[in-house]
Amino acid sequence: MTNPVVFIVGFIAYIILMIVIGYLTSRGKTEGTDYLTGGRSLNVLLIFGTIGATMIGTGSSMGAISNGFRGGWAGSTYGLGCCLALVLIGVLFSKLRDYNFITMSEEAQFYFDGSTAVRKLTGVLTYVAEWIFIASSINGGAKYLQFLTGMDTLVSKVVCVLAFGVYVYVGGYLAVVWTDLIQLGILLVGFCAERTAARFGPGRRPTVRQIEREGYTWAPPPAAGLPLRPPTPQPAIPAPCPSTVWAPPASWPPFP
Repeated sequence: MTNPVVFIVGFIAYIILMIVIGYLTSRGKTEGTDYLTGGRSLNVLLIFGTIGATMIGTGSSMGAISNGFRGGWAGSTYGLGCCLALVLIGVLFSKLRDYNFITMSEEAQFYFDGSTAVRKLTGVLTYVAEWIFIASSINGGAKYLQFLTGMDTLVSKVVCVLAFGVYVYVGGYLAVVWTDLIQLGILLVGFCAERTAARFGPGRRPTVRQIEREGYTWAPPPAAGLPLRPPTPQPAIPAPCPSTVWAPPASWPPFP
């Protein structure tokens, strides 16, 4: 398991790097609508990066993976649902960019003949939904941080809020997009390295199919890692006694 001190030092260096990148990439776009929209100048790579990093969160790394272990292909519903939603958004709503909407509230107002009541209601609902989304993301990140470093639950949540809130505040939306792109690259490299090590590395863990075939079970972590243990041997089922095996009486006539 990673040394907590090493991890914390690396985490702090990573956050500082994100702050510097956010500041450098958002220069000249730190006021007004430019701060909130990134100057409306995102290219395809940045859009791909920020959407990909948003989709890969605790919902996929915890929820979807656990669904995969429990139900196999059921774990793919999260990713497939996100893909389908993005395709539908592109097909049905791409032309709305011509109206220069900034928020979903303005878009909803447009659909309902300029009703200010609809705009205000949509704004409140969006605000509540975003808080729920942010809270779940912070809670998931804090769980990872707590597991890796042994921090108190509350302390790990405060650290996550401060760490990721700073570079968002410094650079606005454009800082978020650029750091999302970098984080997506780190995630993809990490996934590939993890997969390679699990498949070909020394002391690799049994595969999912091997676990299912041989009956391995997950043991609770004693201090570090998640070791696998073989199942407790079960007593063999004794063969039935000869007296319990049914046979026709000797007095029955033979079959023709």
